[in-house]
Amino acid sequence: MFRIICLLIGYALGHIQTSFILAKIFKKIDIRDHGTGNAGASNSLVVLGKKFAIPILLVDVGKSFLAFAICAAIFGGMSFWFDFTGIAFTYLPDADVPNPWLPGVYGSLGAIFGHMYPIYMRFRGGKSIACGIGLVLALNGWMALILIVIAITTVFTLRYVSPSSTVSLIALPVLIGLFDIRNQIPWGGEVLAVGYFITVFLIYRHKNVIKKFLNGNEKRLWTKAEDIKA
Repeated sequence: MFRIICLLIGYALGHIQTSFILAKIFKKIDIRDHGTGNAGASNSLVVLGKKFAIPILLVDVGKSFLAFAICAAIFGGMSFWFDFTGIAFTYLPDADVPNPWLPGVYGSLGAIFGHMYPIYMRFRGGKSIACGIGLVLALNGWMALILIVIAITTVFTLRYVSPSSTVSLIALPVLIGLFDIRNQIPWGGEVLAVGYFITVFLIYRHKNVIKKFLNGNEKRLWTKAEDIKA
């Protein structure tokens, strides 16, 4: 039962669609009609610029992290405070869940689906990469930091936004495996299974972006000429 409740809590938080709202207020546009066609942080960078993309990214990461923290606190008894090893390990011994991490993971999963399929946007939201980062951040900050470095490095190397997200997604299951082997994460089988499901699903959601990039139709953030001029 806690799984369903956590999914619903996360799904509600996922409806905080900052890119869609800010584009409507300040640019009088539907961001889904521009750039990559989705309502998210990466497309905000292309369509709205850094001034908007940074706060949008922070909100999108934050709502998934918050969904994790709220559900983990309510159902797993885990405290809200956080360090780079993830949400604190303190939990109630009588918490009625098989694993204290599970409620948080399902909360973030709900936020990911809420961001992708918001009701008031007729189920056309974003691709939830930033929400995925929020989940990884809640599980293990070091792993999230590695993914962010990979994404930033890919952006500045290729000068494309969307492929950087795909590269990070491909790296995620590798990192999960490495951290699990090193016993850095006491997550358990179901948490890992949900994590791998999210990774595969997010990659699937990027299939059109990958195809567009491979066909040479993806818009660069800047050109080499601009690099030289700078």
